Amino acid sequence: MDASDWLELQTPDIPVLHLHKNKLLIRDSNTATTLRNQHRILGVPWDSTNATHRFPRTLSISETISCLEFELLEVIGADGKVDCKAVRSQLFPISPLSMKDINNLHSVVFCDLWRRGYYLSNGDNYGADFAVYNDDPSRCHAEFIVSLRDGNEHISALQLIAWCRLANTVKKKLLIAFYDSETTNISACLHPPLQQYNTEHSGLTQLCNHIVYLQMEWRRGLKEGLHQEGPTEQAQTSPPQLRTHP
Repeated sequence: MDASDWLELQTPDIPVLHLHKNKLLIRDSNTATTLRNQHRILGVPWDSTNATHRFPRTLSISETISCLEFELLEVIGADGKVDCKAVRSQLFPISPLSMKDINNLHSVVFCDLWRRGYYLSNGDNYGADFAVYNDDPSRCHAEFIVSLRDGNEHISALQLIAWCRLANTVKKKLLIAFYDSETTNISACLHPPLQQYNTEHSGLTQLCNHIVYLQMEWRRGLKEGLHQEGPTEQAQTSPPQLRTHP
């Protein structure tokens, strides 16, 4: 398929991406804008030598899986148009039995937060897996940083303190996310899923429903000092408090 054939398939509302080496290519700025503005999909550079705003760009694995699962785009392979769900099942099979794999957990947590209306980007700058935004990252700062953990993993108090202090330093809220097949989604601190992405027939949605989030905060409380002679009142800082919110 040449460029003219591809352009004929492009529509204003449904992005058309080309499947190349198991990656979905974003060929032009119009497609990138549609994905960003209509679907909150930011995309990533094609490779390490590709500048941030140059084309072609591609989708991260997590973005690819969500877009294919909810059929947000049309995919063109070497032989023409292909079925989104078939591509998703073939290239990125995810099941409850595979959730021990951190890459699969990454994709499911991305999907769950994305379907709640958030924008997500790579969290490497904050020492986390994701940075989560309430609006387009060009217009606001991230509200959360997300760290993915195994639900059976032992996390020491020192590690928790380190994460919380890091989040506090960059003025973000910390979410620790893990998968628990026996627990219904715990996410009181987050937006509820958007209706169009809360479909029962989606296998990915069923996995999203078992993601558990813990919001960790680093706080210092103030304890009033004793009244002394004179007009001053001393305030003594109490030890740091680590608070967990489901």
